[in-house]
Amino acid sequence: MKSKMKAKIKLGNVDIPEDAFEPKNVKARITMWVGMDLLDEVRKRAAQKDLPYQTYLNQILRNAIFGSDEEKRIRKLIREELAKTGA
Repeated sequence: MKSKMKAKIKLGNVDIPEDAFEPKNVKARITMWVGMDLLDEVRKRAAQKDLPYQTYLNQILRNAIFGSDEEKRIRKLIREELAKTGA
């Protein structure tokens, strides 16, 4: 039996931010095999941070590949301090 109710569709403009299609903001679905021990640990740590494990795993990968901002800041400070000592 068909429903007699019709959905109301709202039309209009959508504001899309300029950076919406930059590579860091576009996601791709992948399939991969990982050890259950690794997956269990990622899920446990993600739960501690109240994050979905996929989001947490994405953060781990981003930091491993590109380095975290904190890591970059620490490295910069170390270089500056070494430069002061003439090392």
